[in-house]
Amino acid sequence: MIHQAYLHDLLSLPISMLRFTLIAEQSVTLSGDLSSMLRGAMGWAMSDVGCLGECHWIDQQPAQKTGGSRHTSSSPHQSRRSHQKSKECTVPRCPYARSFLGEGWLREGLRVFPASYRISGPIYDVDRTLSCGDELTFTLTLFGEGAVYAPLWINAMIKAATMGLTRQRAPFYVADVQDLMDGESLYRRELAYPPRPAGMLELGELINPIWGDSSSLCLKVVFHTPLLLKNLKGTPSLSEIVRSVLRRAHALHNRYLAPLEHPLSGDEIDALSRASISGELTRQSRERYSSSHQRKVPQNGGVGTLSFSQLSAPDWVYYVLCIGQWIGIGQQANLGLGRYDVEVVLEGS
Repeated sequence: MIHQAYLHDLLSLPISMLRFTLIAEQSVTLSGDLSSMLRGAMGWAMSDVGCLGECHWIDQQPAQKTGGSRHTSSSPHQSRRSHQKSKECTVPRCPYARSFLGEGWLREGLRVFPASYRISGPIYDVDRTLSCGDELTFTLTLFGEGAVYAPLWINAMIKAATMGLTRQRAPFYVADVQDLMDGESLYRRELAYPPRPAGMLELGELINPIWGDSSSLCLKVVFHTPLLLKNLKGTPSLSEIVRSVLRRAHALHNRYLAPLEHPLSGDEIDALSRASISGELTRQSRERYSSSHQRKVPQNGGVGTLSFSQLSAPDWVYYVLCIGQWIGIGQQANLGLGRYDVEVVLEGS
């Protein structure tokens, strides 16, 4: 069957997953979803550690009059602190441009252009104060060829933690980075060795198969962070969720592994995704500050639990939803949005 063959191709995408353990060096108060903050800090550090040294700094700061002359900042370090400059890379296959900016990867024929990474930071619904010595942990997922840059991400986090995190510029240090694919440490501060490359597993190896009869399968999907789908109004149907997973998985495969044809029409996806739905998502309104755009960006989407039963293609839908569990779905998935878990339950329970 075409849909099964296509699913098999999507499940061949290799991924790496790293868990960072940071230690606070002074008291700091944290709140909200830290994914965006961690991504911003690592990005600015990556512009140093992942750069080949031939990039140009572009001044984004309006010229200021000083004693009749026009004056702009000329210090890259100072400009990164004040977010007034950005890099323009002219080096082919520059590690910084590819790993963080997403430049140089395949775009032709794709509807979306996902990043090669996904950061999932802790979420604090109420203010939490870390004391000196307390841990802060988060995960970084890298897709396909993007996993090659794992050592650069680790070095970037080491630098970012030292420079200070959050607007308080609270200093941390990276104590350990664990490869969640094999359980080994890629970096340990106490050993002072340079970070080593990450291991990879295919998506299919990370999904538990369904045993026994799946005809009465019921799937519960719990969204922990806002699901942002373009033009979505209210609670999404199973078909809308499946379409979002396939768009992102297809683009990740094409950009970071190998070109892949999309054989399914919208009508075919709708037919495969027929199901009864219960539950609803509650709209959560929040925002993040974008240093590159110098403004706040909304992150408004649905959170909550949806249950799907009477599935027309239970096994196929299960694997598609499990792919989304690993890669995230919707807009700003690289910042930890569209984060959910899939649970298999008995109908009526």
